[in-house]
Amino acid sequence: MRLIWLLASFVVLASAGTLKDPPRQRYDNFSVYKINIKNKLQLSLITKVCELNKMYDIWKEYDEYSKEVHVMVNPDEVKHFQLLLKLYGISNELLIPNVQKLIDDEQFASARDSGTFGWTRYHELAEIEAWLDGIFEAHPTVTEEFTVGYSYQGRRIRGIKISHGTNKPGIFIESNIHAREWITSASATWFINELLTSQQPEVRNLAESYDWHIVPVFNVDGFEYSHRK
Repeated sequence: MRLIWLLASFVVLASAGTLKDPPRQRYDNFSVYKINIKNKLQLSLITKVCELNKMYDIWKEYDEYSKEVHVMVNPDEVKHFQLLLKLYGISNELLIPNVQKLIDDEQFASARDSGTFGWTRYHELAEIEAWLDGIFEAHPTVTEEFTVGYSYQGRRIRGIKISHGTNKPGIFIESNIHAREWITSASATWFINELLTSQQPEVRNLAESYDWHIVPVFNVDGFEYSHRK
């Protein structure tokens, strides 16, 4: 039995050394359409089609303010999709002709400034946390770290307090509640940087008139997963 166990362990370890992560899915010629919704029938139709057909993916759900839905469409399904919209009189607009081009452009920017933390690309959780550590070190008199809690997978949900004194009204900002909304963490880190470094009078007045409590990544598990998928 011991020999069999050792052989089995060897096979597992050998396999582990040769296995590679599966290639990331590409989105060549996948397009994104803005669908203008005029009534409940159109909304029900678009929602049901996207639920039943994996060729579609809703990027922006319907809301009463914009009255529109954004849908990514597989290139193999574009003709059927356009026919469906025409049949039901649903107006639309092509927002993104090729999703993969946007991904490639982002990766090019990422390679260009991979050695620095900036706002020309989206950063992963570990990069944002390392940047936060640097912020605390660079601005120890006006910043303070706080912990919101811990995620389901055990990650710490970190926040930063920026304060120039006492007895000031507080403002709380949380970002990346939804995992794929990377732009919110980018906006939050940019805003933190502005509050601490900008010399514009309007920004300095904002920075010094309030106690700022900012959480750059609230949904840490989902954010990490969305970068790994």
